[in-house]
Amino acid sequence: MLVPYLSVPVLDYTLSFLSALLGWGLLCGLLCYLFCAAAQPRAPQRVMAILLAYVGHMSLPILLHGPLWAFWFPALTATGPAAGEPAVAWGAKVAGLLWSLLLIYGLGWSTPQQAGLQAPQAGASRVVGPVILVVAGGLFVQAYASPTILPTRGWPQLLAVATLPGLVEELFYRGALLGIMSRVFPRTLPLLGTRTSWGGVVGVLLFTLGHVLTFPPVFAFFYAWGHPSSLPPESVATLLRTLFWPTHGGGRELAYFLVLGTLLLWVRERTGSCWAAVGAHCLLNASLALGQVLR
Repeated sequence: MLVPYLSVPVLDYTLSFLSALLGWGLLCGLLCYLFCAAAQPRAPQRVMAILLAYVGHMSLPILLHGPLWAFWFPALTATGPAAGEPAVAWGAKVAGLLWSLLLIYGLGWSTPQQAGLQAPQAGASRVVGPVILVVAGGLFVQAYASPTILPTRGWPQLLAVATLPGLVEELFYRGALLGIMSRVFPRTLPLLGTRTSWGGVVGVLLFTLGHVLTFPPVFAFFYAWGHPSSLPPESVATLLRTLFWPTHGGGRELAYFLVLGTLLLWVRERTGSCWAAVGAHCLLNASLALGQVLR
């Protein structure tokens, strides 16, 4: 039995995928540990919780809605497993949302208050609101002027882009993860009229890595390792380079997510609410989607 689009045995494909997923989890865990290593001697269990939380966030969506399931359940993908994720990765988004809720309400690694699941502080919107509106306007103009901001999609897909990433990502990075790290890193760093912690900085860095790291090169590496003649020849150096390089935009995309992550961290700390960061993120994504539709 062969995998469609790849003409390779299902068992080989499945084993390569699971091996790549394990390697992907180890890579994400190592990068996260490098940022948190200083806290290891005084809070080893908390650092382990941070690592597991990030690895789960990066790995579970791929496991539950990746190319492996695109073969077993082809209705979930519009283009087949060789093309990567479907137009709207509903399974991945739901997995990410449930993972954050499990960290907070199931495992209790962060309390809802530490995760910022509360109303914004009184008066904070008067400061945060105008800044987000200006940034949203700039993103709308950019999306309207450039056809490469988002691929052409229908209204359901654009609606998903405008809402799901903001909810899932903020609930994790500025919610559950920041709440877990608040038990390890005190808020001692100044940030434009408020204070944050090294944990907040780590969250921004991991948020950026979560957008520029790509899983397909990891899978290609593991499959090519065991089947050197089944895929087009590609050097290990090229695979590693594509792993750490965005699919489009290059260094500009890296800078964009660093700035975006910092802005959303500021919203979270200035308002004291993860929901404010969710709303800001959704508004910014909606501006991109609307500009793409109207152009």
